[in-house]
Amino acid sequence: GNAGLGAGAHIAAMKDDDAFVRQEAARGLGQIGDARAKDVLKGALSDTAKGVVLNAATALSRLGDSSGLKAAGAMLKDKDAQTRQQASAVLADVGDMDSLEALNIAVEAEKDSPTKQSLEFSRQRLKIRLEQQKATRK
Repeated sequence: GNAGLGAGAHIAAMKDDDAFVRQEAARGLGQIGDARAKDVLKGALSDTAKGVVLNAATALSRLGDSSGLKAAGAMLKDKDAQTRQQASAVLADVGDMDSLEALNIAVEAEKDSPTKQSLEFSRQRLKIRLEQQKATRK
């Protein structure tokens, strides 16, 4: 099918010089859900572009691999407020109990009021998602 082709093209795009191309390729790999992409995505966790790292972390989580969550959690301490907010949104979508702990610490430490609100919102979203997961496992 086309999914195989799609994954191949996206994996190739992960080597592109343009960070935006890599970022979108990582996003696409998460949506395609092809396990062959795991190694490339793990490599992308050390990308210089923050958007690439966050999309790779999300994609890995969708593939059942939580190795990207640490990288996203570390970005909660980034000097850029927008990066902190984006990292918290990623953790809200795909984070685990460790991510919740990281968000708890980040909310407490946050000095910027709008960012604090954003982190708090992500924390609540993650809490609800984890509680729903627990309920469906019973």
